[in-house]
Amino acid sequence: MVLPIAGLLLTACGLVTVTKHPQGAPACTAGDMQALPAIPTPPPLGTVAVRVGVANLGDYPCTISGAPHVAIGGLSPRPRTLVVTPSGPGDPLVLAPGDQAVATVAAPMGPNFTCAAGAAPTRPPVLLVGVPDDLVAMKMADGSNFTECGDAVTVSPWQAF
Repeated sequence: MVLPIAGLLLTACGLVTVTKHPQGAPACTAGDMQALPAIPTPPPLGTVAVRVGVANLGDYPCTISGAPHVAIGGLSPRPRTLVVTPSGPGDPLVLAPGDQAVATVAAPMGPNFTCAAGAAPTRPPVLLVGVPDDLVAMKMADGSNFTECGDAVTVSPWQAF
């Protein structure tokens, strides 16, 4: 259930700020976004990372900003929300119809895909990534070794692709 309140959206997975571009492009919605495959990407030292992306399939430009929320899906009937630490600020990004945006999700990881402090590693088949009004499911590309430990990830802000 989504409740608009004073420029914010409350979702089952957390609080998301809706940003409008100065030119008036509305916030992107999950209904206008097509998920791109989540593919492995060179990670920062001590992590394993995957690049996630969306394409605007709507008829109008829309705005996306900040680091997206992330959840793990496909392992149980209910997605598990991860604690996201943004790796930096994100300026509003206007996506024209057909434009794409990407972000990098990185999880701390020890040698040989081991978790610190005895946490159990999770290799999710699907990541659920937040756009302002909902989560979009992104399947892992073949060969992905993205493994999450301890329900915490670092996520880059959305960037044009």
